[in-house]
Parts: sequence; C-alpha cells; structure tokens
Amino acid sequence: MFVNLHLQIFLKDVGRLELWSNLSKHEVTGRSVVAILIIWAIVLATPVVGAAMYSPQEQEMEGGITLKVYPDESIEVEIAGSSQWTTKPWGAYFPFSGISLNTINTQTGEDVCEIGGSLILTLGPGVPEELADLELDVSSHWERSGSESTILIDVPGVFGVDGNVVYELLGDSESALDLDLTVTIWYSSYPREFIEQFVFMFPGFKAEIEAQVDEGSEGKVRIEELELLSSELGELSATLALTARVVGDFSYDIVDPSSVFFISYIGMLQAAPAFFSEWLSDTGLRSGDLQISFDKEEMAIDTEFEVVVEGDLDGQFNEWKEAFFEDVLEDGYLDEEEEELVVEFLLPTEFSVADLSTSFDYIIEGDTQELQFSIEGLGLEPPTPQVLLKILGDASREAEQSAFTLTIEGISDEDEYVEIVVPDDTSEPISEEASRVVWAFNDIENLEMITFEVKELAEERQPINMQVLIPVAGAAVVVVVAAAFMLMRKK
Repeated sequence: MFVNLHLQIFLKDVGRLELWSNLSKHEVTGRSVVAILIIWAIVLATPVVGAAMYSPQEQEMEGGITLKVYPDESIEVEIAGSSQWTTKPWGAYFPFSGISLNTINTQTGEDVCEIGGSLILTLGPGVPEELADLELDVSSHWERSGSESTILIDVPGVFGVDGNVVYELLGDSESALDLDLTVTIWYSSYPREFIEQFVFMFPGFKAEIEAQVDEGSEGKVRIEELELLSSELGELSATLALTARVVGDFSYDIVDPSSVFFISYIGMLQAAPAFFSEWLSDTGLRSGDLQISFDKEEMAIDTEFEVVVEGDLDGQFNEWKEAFFEDVLEDGYLDEEEEELVVEFLLPTEFSVADLSTSFDYIIEGDTQELQFSIEGLGLEPPTPQVLLKILGDASREAEQSAFTLTIEGISDEDEYVEIVVPDDTSEPISEEASRVVWAFNDIENLEMITFEVKELAEERQPINMQVLIPVAGAAVVVVVAAAFMLMRKK
C-alpha cells in the first residue's frame, strides 16, 4: 500500500504531467516550489519508495528508521541507509551514471528559513562525444520584484546559446519577460538551407507567433518586441542575434505548443509561465540564487541553489500539502487502502520541515545500482503515534528487510521523559529498553499496539543542586580524613 501510493501519485504524475494540471487548480506560489523540492527529497530518500522505483528483483538494504517520540507526542524521523540491486532501471539505457541530491533547511530567525542544496548529474559512458567539450554556465538571482539570469551553453559542432533573461513583476497581475539571445547553429545539426529559410521567413513567423499569443491569452499577453537583430551565415555555422519582450498576465496559456513544437509534453510548457510568475509574487520567497555548471573531468552537471523564505515555512508546506493531496483524492488515482492512508495520516498530520536535511545518492556501475539515502530533522505531528506505527508495520511486511531496522526512542525534556510499552502481541524486538526499542524491519506484527507513557523525572534524575553538593562533599571529606587519622593513631 505504502509503495503503490507513492508510485501512483509521483511517478504517474511525472510520466503524464498531471501534476501540472493539479497545481493549476490552486495558486502556484513560492510555497508550492518549496514544497515540491521537499516532497521529492523526502520521497527519493525514503528507502521503501526509493527501492521500489526501480522494482529490483533482488536487493540488499541496510540502515534503519528512527522515530524519536517526545512527551507532547510529536515525532522526529531519521532515515539512513543504502540499497543495492542488479536490475537495470526501467529496462532501458539510462543517461546518467550517478545522481546526487542534497538539501538542508536552516531556521536562521523566527520567521526566516534558508533552503540550500545541490544536484549533481554524472553522465553515463554512452552519452554523445560532443558533450565532453560542453561549456555550461547558467546563473540566476531571484527576488520578489523579479529575476535576472545569464545563460551560456556551448556544444561545439552542434549549437550554442549566449544570452540574458530578465523577469520583472510590473503589478498584481502583469509581468514582463525580456530576452537577449545570441544563438549559434552548426550546419552539421541543421542544414544551412533550413536556417536561410528561417531568416527569410522570420517576418511571417513573427506575425504568426504574435497572433497565437494574443489568441491563446485572450488578449492578456502581448509581444511588445520580437526582432532578429542580425544573422551571419558562415562556412560551418550560422549566428543569429534575437531580442524579445513579452508583457502581460502569464497565468494564461500563451501559445499552443502543439502548433509550433512537435512534442508531447504540452502540459509542462503551458504551466511554466504561470508557475514562474506565481513563484515570485505573493509568496514567502525573499530571494534565491541558482548556479549550473559542467565539470569536464567528472563529466557531471553541477547545480547549486539557495533560497531564503520568510514566514512560517512549516505552515506554508502544510497548506500546500493539503491542497495537493485533496486533488489526488479528487482525481481518483488511489484504491481504498491508499485513500485510507491519505485521509487518516497524510492529510491530518502536521509536518515540520524547517530544520530538514536530506541526502540522496544513486550510483550505477555496470548492472549494479546503489541507492544511499538519509533524512534528518523531519518532524511529524500525526493524530496519534499509533497511526504512523500501523503504516510502518504494513510497510515492514512489504519490504521484509532483516538488515534494515526500526528504532523507537523515547525522548526526555527538562521535566518529563517517555517510556515505551511493548505488549506481548507485538513482534519480539532485537533489543528492548525502557526508552529505546529496536526491531528488524521484517514483518513487524501489531506495531500499532505500542503505547507511550509520559512520566515526570524522578528526583534522582533531576539535575544535582551544586549548592547542596558542595557542603555535603566537604563534610564527607572531613569524615574520611578524621577516620583515616584515627586508624593511623591506633597503629
């Protein structure tokens, strides 16, 4: 149930791009962007889901899940481990030999949180030779008022782009997008005749695009400028310089991509302008920076990002989470058990992500794949701890990993501590203490029957009062010295 839910929601949405239609039913704001990044980091780093994404026939999983239960019944989750298998992903060629995603959220103030991280895509041995000389440098800075980006992409012998993109919020519903691009195209990729025809027919192409934008947006978006500034057709390549300015309400569909681009991913292109527009407006996003480069020695695309979010990050995340899963229920993806999981756990549970950090590393070496994962600082406030325990018990019957463990710890504060009560009907743990119990993650029965007792710290467990300790210790020293002196005199 646990695996199928995530596969149907996330993998189906990615494959069919129905996630974009879900998002369009609500305002796609900065909280959506933050939530998407966090959701994907959690999902990819979750051992059960991560392993199931590739449906390996045989896998070896090590590590464990730790639940820290606090006196107020809030729970902190930590997950760490690795999984190996030999089944090729998706049964087809995979362009990467490694994927590494790391994120860390840091609460820097009462209402300010920094979200930073990196994504590294290491190219596989079968990628085109031309990519070995790839020049890639993309830099972008966002603020509430807009963004500025510089782009440099050069694949020698294929194509190159060098330009600037400026996005500006002009008002409550109007934005402006300015592009200045220099494009180099090698005739080995596109015939010279094709480029000559494009240059010759550019005035007609421009008029067609302007008409489609006006029609698609119902007059809410207009192209104020679209010019081919220069065209140089050399012996081996052509260089075109273009400039454009688009102004309007980008929440409207600007153009029908099917009439211009012969691709199937129309939903993503339609949603992108509105997605970016809403990202920068009416949101807790204060600023953000993105840097993308290419490491020729490692054959890896490196992405680094940092976002500063104002306001209640947990509140923003939970608001988006509720809207997302309500749409999932409405769209009818799920069977009865999966709906029960959403209704009884995911919707009513409050998540805390302000101090969340995740790490995900996927490595391919020949026919062997390895997934390394970790999550720290994920806070949960489910309706009751038993709701989460039942889900984990069900998952343990699906995963059946004896080298993977489930640990439950009772955490104490200044006044109280938590004891774990394991009934006889629950599967026997590997080890059991009053405030720490460990099981193999393998068919754990009746896990939801566990209860937690919150007790006050006994006097002997309270911090020692140094004002009392010092005179008592002094008196003890005097007694010991006196006794030793008396024994010596008897001798």
